[in-house]
Amino acid sequence: MKTARWPRWRKWLKRLAFALAVLVTLTVLVLTCEGWRAKRAWEAYKRELAARGEKLDWASFAPPPVPDDQNFLATPALAACFGFATNQTGATAGAGDTNACEELKHRFNWAGWLQAPGNWREGTVTPLETWQAQLRATPGTSGRRQVDQRMAQRYGLSEAPPDPPPPGRPAPDNPALAALRARPAGTPLEDLRFLLGHDKAILDEMRAAARRPLAQLRTPTDLYSGEMLPWMSTLKSLTLLFRASCRTELAAGNPEVAAEDFATLLALTEAAGSQPLLLGALVKIAVLELAIQPLWAGLAEHRWTEPALARIEARLERLNVVADFQRCIRGERAFSLAMLGAALDPDEGPGVPENPYRKTLRYWPRAFVYRNQLNIARAFQAVLLDRLDPAGPAVRVTPSPEDKALRQGWGARSPYTVFAAMLLPAVERSLEKAAVSQATVTLARVACALERHRLATGAYPERLEELAPRFLARVPPDPVNGGALKYRREAPNRFVLYSVGLDGKDDDGQPTKEVRLGDKGEAPFGDWVWRSEPVESAATP
Repeated sequence: MKTARWPRWRKWLKRLAFALAVLVTLTVLVLTCEGWRAKRAWEAYKRELAARGEKLDWASFAPPPVPDDQNFLATPALAACFGFATNQTGATAGAGDTNACEELKHRFNWAGWLQAPGNWREGTVTPLETWQAQLRATPGTSGRRQVDQRMAQRYGLSEAPPDPPPPGRPAPDNPALAALRARPAGTPLEDLRFLLGHDKAILDEMRAAARRPLAQLRTPTDLYSGEMLPWMSTLKSLTLLFRASCRTELAAGNPEVAAEDFATLLALTEAAGSQPLLLGALVKIAVLELAIQPLWAGLAEHRWTEPALARIEARLERLNVVADFQRCIRGERAFSLAMLGAALDPDEGPGVPENPYRKTLRYWPRAFVYRNQLNIARAFQAVLLDRLDPAGPAVRVTPSPEDKALRQGWGARSPYTVFAAMLLPAVERSLEKAAVSQATVTLARVACALERHRLATGAYPERLEELAPRFLARVPPDPVNGGALKYRREAPNRFVLYSVGLDGKDDDGQPTKEVRLGDKGEAPFGDWVWRSEPVESAATP
């Protein structure tokens, strides 16, 4: 009996081994065929995009290096903070020169303690008396850190909430603040000018450097090193400094110096967005929002002169947020594709750093990588890039039914759409931020032209068309829908100018309290309004 059972056992073992071999062979065959089909589909779509002038290779998006004497950030006062060569040593600053950078930021840390100078969207202005009281008080050590953390959290640079301030600990002082508090209190303007005059040479150097043709961050050797985050934080802190200086110079009756400060603010925004990645675009939008406030306050208080406004309007005309955002979205797409492609072929993603995701993807089937590349490229093109019009410039913020259908498909649970589903929601939300920022620039340009018209004729025009061609080559369209901006003259010296906002509806100049889309995707009611005068002064906290 025992000898009869062993042959049967061996027989079933052979059958099982044969079945497993067949199964493995079929699996390999299916995966090979599917990989071949996925690669063909991906190559076909790449040819389709190439025919439309789209580039997908990451290497083509890295900005070429520029001479230091043409780069705003390479001026000696800033070089140590952004890794450029210093005049003192001739060596690259980088991480080895953090002391020089910290010393620069410490000189101007008082600007980070100041309450925001108001909110142009709400028509509020912070009195200089509020700033004087804050500067002569003793802030907590965490004041500056809280400002940086709030900014990082708000614009997606950090998910950690700001730490609570430790009670009763004095802030590290700087020589300018120590000298200010040692002298008798003057007027608010005198105190602010004293602080700014303490480091006038450095401020003048940065103002002069802002006239250089370029403002470009270095491309980090490893984008995962976290090198860009300190750079962005430094740019933001300098924005606070020149925002305060611009407001102070206007109050002192120096509009030409204030115009140089505003040009420096715009140079900082350009530097933030100089790298072709979504992070840079978002920080640029955030910094630009901070920079517009002193321009609006000066217009509302009629402190700008015609020559200064002409310079500012010409400078704003060159600032195309939609085009810059489109460049960064294309770079973000190319980098995402290169990350996946390098998992199959290291030569496909030159300049893409090694990281755990690439190592993991090497063991996945090729069909998985190719299909995800295909869906990422399609998602970025249809849901984002095709809704941007740099020529307008305009953004189609309301998705079409086709966009919604495509988005639902990419959001499905599938191995082939996993990366598109991860990337698309966050990137699509940034589309509304680009529309908000472009509307801000457009409204600011037209507001400058309106003030120039008032200075020349004694009153604001009845219609925006009267601004062209003397004060504007053409009246720019509403960036939301490409239609006409809304304008209403309420008196010879008072107007309301607005964009129709994310919902695309004219709400007769009633402002929205929230400029971003809600969690459920609905657009808030209300317009984006530029008022010709303050509604009220911001209260002192």
